[in-house]
Amino acid sequence: MPDRPSLSAIARLLALLCAAALAAGCGAKPPQAPTALANKVSSALEGIAAACGESYQQSALPRFGARGAGPEQAARMRALELARVVRLNSEWIYQGETLGEVTHLAGERLRECGLPGVASYLHGLISSPH
Repeated sequence: MPDRPSLSAIARLLALLCAAALAAGCGAKPPQAPTALANKVSSALEGIAAACGESYQQSALPRFGARGAGPEQAARMRALELARVVRLNSEWIYQGETLGEVTHLAGERLRECGLPGVASYLHGLISSPH
């Protein structure tokens, strides 16, 4: 019968592996946004992306009258949703970036997709005093 390691040796090895994993920094980089707020950020960014998609579609189609206000209104609502979380702590990490960086990128995307007024609105929400 082959020699088996003792139970205490296995327990020590598992404890050592757990300690090594913790020391290696596995997991998300702190300070993470709390889950409920990270979900709000996700929802806001998805809404901004959808509004940008609508804006692109409107700009690609021939105009029959005035351009619809739907994408701008939707993007404004989502910008406010994003700003409410960012104003709590712009240094929280979301998907590897600080919320401040995420907001900057969202503003760039809004400008690129033809919604510069919403980008300015978002910037104003973030930079105005609480």
